[in-house]
Amino acid sequence: MVHQYFIKLLVLICFFSSHVFAQSTPDYYKCNNRVGGEWNYGRAPAACDSQSFGDDRVVLQDYSPLIFNDLVNITSERSRYMNELNAVIKAAAVYYLKKRKPQASVGELDAWTLGILTTASQESYWSHYRMASDKRLKMMRGDFGHGHGIMQVDDRAHFNAIEKGIGWNLAAHITYAMDIYYAAWSRTPTQKCVRGETDYLARIRSAWSAYNGGPSRICRWQNPNDKWAKNDKNFYNQITNKRWQAFVKDQNKTPSVNIACLMEKGTNCTGSVQPPKDQPFEFLPNQLYLVQNQKACVMTENGLQCMEDQKDRACLTALSSVNTEKSVQLDEKIFNQTTAKIWNRHELCKIFEPNLFGTGENIQVQKNINLRSSVGAGVVGTLPAKTVVAVLDFELRNSNTKDRYYKVQYQNKTGFIFAGNTGDQEDWVIRYLAPTPPLSSVAQVNQKIKIVIASGINLRVSPTGKVITAIPEGAVLTVEKVITEGVDNNIYYQVRYQGKVGTVYSGKLKPLDTVKSWTAVIK
Repeated sequence: MVHQYFIKLLVLICFFSSHVFAQSTPDYYKCNNRVGGEWNYGRAPAACDSQSFGDDRVVLQDYSPLIFNDLVNITSERSRYMNELNAVIKAAAVYYLKKRKPQASVGELDAWTLGILTTASQESYWSHYRMASDKRLKMMRGDFGHGHGIMQVDDRAHFNAIEKGIGWNLAAHITYAMDIYYAAWSRTPTQKCVRGETDYLARIRSAWSAYNGGPSRICRWQNPNDKWAKNDKNFYNQITNKRWQAFVKDQNKTPSVNIACLMEKGTNCTGSVQPPKDQPFEFLPNQLYLVQNQKACVMTENGLQCMEDQKDRACLTALSSVNTEKSVQLDEKIFNQTTAKIWNRHELCKIFEPNLFGTGENIQVQKNINLRSSVGAGVVGTLPAKTVVAVLDFELRNSNTKDRYYKVQYQNKTGFIFAGNTGDQEDWVIRYLAPTPPLSSVAQVNQKIKIVIASGINLRVSPTGKVITAIPEGAVLTVEKVITEGVDNNIYYQVRYQGKVGTVYSGKLKPLDTVKSWTAVIK
């Protein structure tokens, strides 16, 4: 039985075989300030403004080493760019296949990686982000503008994905393309044009034929009379020539970006380097450490201080003059042997930026602001000036400028808005204090809540402390303090019940809002 995941993928790519597209997108859709280039690596024509599909601030922070800069010497820039991108594509390919198929052999990993490298070469000459001569950040567009990015995802068949930033965000883009390629790759051993699982050259060619022509054309490369036989011949030449290798001097380079974190839909990810293996490990002050690409830590005079999620690493600068953009990988065994304080992100980030709005607070936007599917990604709506929304989550980027993003819901769409930095926040959003019905499921101080969960809620001395007493369903309480903890934004209220003061749990805001299942705000 074919897994439902693969059925969806096959439906997703069926357009290739007939060239009938689901969306009649115009040529060069949302293509502003188009520039040309050359049929060479990193600069394949054409390219259009990246910000049409995402926030340039995010690209410049997350993918800076992977931007081809037209403003410097092209020859030396191509060499730099190709070494950086080669490391990232290889790491992405290996990470993806190991996750999808943990038992994959070394031979299959090597062949799969070659297939992804070759697909990127065939589709775009490894072209994605480019800082053009007009000093605007661009993204590669092909096929009369319908193909987006290094893997050329077509906006006529993948319109909704393109609108959400799949063509724009490099890690999401490569992952999306590998989903399509893998759907074919997993079928290749049973095809008549492939002699078995270890016939890797045939598997690479077959998977690409399906990627380019649709699932029914998986053996197209064996038909020299096919309408698109030239495509398969060119792809084969790419496999055998490996032209990109002429520009890659360091085949063992470590990626400068944390591609695994970014592929897992992480945001504000930073790359990390391994400490020297021939030297005993020693903590250095003001050095950022990453544990298993998750926790972010810094060693201070008070010991190891950590954030649960590395995306909150900027908040560590409240404790140390740490450079939050350069990190060293900290072995989990060493971390487990070290006494570390794990900070509540809502506490430390508020110390780092006192003007940060917390989860559950109501804010009013002061100008029209784009609502994006994720931080910096595709626009899914626009909040008009003076709109009031509730903060569901936050993200702080850049320890110097303190760029802030808030997760909100508007017109049944949930996404992130950019809300300025430490110098201009009030130009973007302000706290909304007018007496209106609550917009958030989270109560504010002095508001009343009603216990709605049938089992009632325990009153505790602290969020996870000893139970004082049980509060039954239907009880009405006044909120004295709102406490948010953890990466899931767990909500607790300090309340009084029968003369006793304590805290009650009231659900969480991530990944789904469960607060209304525990308590209801009384209007």
